[in-house]
Amino acid sequence: MQPPPPRPRRKHRIAKWLQDIRTYHKSVKFLIPRASFVRLAKEIIHEFSLENRITADAMSAIQESMEIYLTQLFEGSFLCAVHRKRVTILPKDLHLARRLRREHN
Repeated sequence: MQPPPPRPRRKHRIAKWLQDIRTYHKSVKFLIPRASFVRLAKEIIHEFSLENRITADAMSAIQESMEIYLTQLFEGSFLCAVHRKRVTILPKDLHLARRLRREHN
């Protein structure tokens, strides 16, 4: 009688989350729905001036750059949380990630 085959090893949750982050980095589609982002962007633009219009290409560029920034920020804050042996991201992790990126505020 042969011994049973070895069980496949399970990945750690942290490794899976990092893999998900890398997958989203490589994806082409937007993570935030277009209509919600446009509504928020127009609201912010309206606070600064009354008569501004933005083309669809410019709005896509703004959304793409904003999503890249947020993805990198959350990845950094997640690594800060993992370093502290936590899984949950706390506000202090976001602050630390921004300080490490030399973004003061």
